[in-house]
Amino acid sequence: MELLTKNNYQKQKARFEGIKPGDLVWEVVAREIEFDYHPAIVKNVNVDECYVDVIDVSDRNKNKKYYGFITESEFIQEFPHNPESVKNCIKESYKEYSDVINSVLEKKVK
Repeated sequence: MELLTKNNYQKQKARFEGIKPGDLVWEVVAREIEFDYHPAIVKNVNVDECYVDVIDVSDRNKNKKYYGFITESEFIQEFPHNPESVKNCIKESYKEYSDVINSVLEKKVK
């Protein structure tokens, strides 16, 4: 495992602190010369151990732990030539998975 410098640790900590339950994150899966992006809904964030508990909506709503993933802003940065299209895709994903997102958020309120 790579040792984190103080600066890298602070960046990573800030990244995880910016993630909230109900947010979308994407697992990036290499496919030959391209990548697939698999969406998941964040349930919990573990800042200290650098992972998120998610509901993987691309895999029959299975509960998983993600250590490697990209956030919404990172997903937009993956496609710098077409950010508006990516933003629209994200917006549609939030609509499509709204029932799962709402169930996560309702459990957090209780």
